[in-house]
Amino acid sequence: LLDFRLRGGIPMPGGFNLSWIYKNTPGVNLRADYAVARSGVRFVNPARTTASFTRSSVTVPLIAPNSLYGARFTQLDLRVSRFFRIGGARVETSVDLYNALNSNSVQSQIGAYSTSTTSRWRRPTSIIDARLLQFSGGITF
Repeated sequence: LLDFRLRGGIPMPGGFNLSWIYKNTPGVNLRADYAVARSGVRFVNPARTTASFTRSSVTVPLIAPNSLYGARFTQLDLRVSRFFRIGGARVETSVDLYNALNSNSVQSQIGAYSTSTTSRWRRPTSIIDARLLQFSGGITF
């Protein structure tokens, strides 16, 4: 699957610099793993049931691995910075805006499938971090 990233920067009036990182990546891999109890497994040849199947349960993938994906997600990070000269020191100030589009894309989710009414299948376990504004600075001597 295509993972697209674009990075760049441009000088702005007043000595400021604007830079950005744009990412558009595939969504989370969709899984549906179904746990079948030993009592629920039936073989065509009944003689094989007790002889070869000794585990208490087996997990069966209902969706072929890496065949289905969730929605793609997009993230845009921005930075405005400026450098100053104070005596013999160089001072850098910057303002960063992470996830400027405030995307809430799913990063991971539960892949265990169940037929019960309380199934948590495809429930998100993590999403992309919310928009964040950060101020920073540094001095180089």
